[in-house]
Amino acid sequence: MKKFIFLDRDGTIIQDMNYLQDKNDIIFFKNSFKTLRSLLDNDFTLVIITNQSGIGRGFFTLDTYHEVNNKFLNILNLNNISIDKVLICPHKPSDECECRKPKIKLFTDFNSNNIVDVKNSWMIGDKKSDIDFGKNCNLSTIFLKSSIVTSTKNITADFKVKRIDEILKIILNHD
Repeated sequence: MKKFIFLDRDGTIIQDMNYLQDKNDIIFFKNSFKTLRSLLDNDFTLVIITNQSGIGRGFFTLDTYHEVNNKFLNILNLNNISIDKVLICPHKPSDECECRKPKIKLFTDFNSNNIVDVKNSWMIGDKKSDIDFGKNCNLSTIFLKSSIVTSTKNITADFKVKRIDEILKIILNHD
């Protein structure tokens, strides 16, 4: 079994542009590269898990999503950061699919061979659905407060931080 860090993309690693559909609008948070590289250096495997309801809502196509995401992954690769897998839900909330966070179908499909060391794996995200997803998968959770979320009162993350680099101290010092 391996230790994984499951990360939301928009609002966690890059700025949330509200239905990002232009690859030229990708803006990484300060310290995203350093943080992700440190996680890899500490034997974590990185997985992106993202709700992309803009596809289901018709704001952009699946091809447009892949164009943006491929540039995102290429930028990470240029910074010596490898993402093991990208898990995506393209549905809108009203579709009530089983793959949209906080539901866990994407995780259970990914972990069908029990490769995830759940006890030592984490979910990092900037929305309640990310944290609830992590809890539903029995992962430790870190809420990254983005500028979009105004209240954290109903978010029951194990930890809350304001910047991505703050997750390192928590994860690397966790029992």
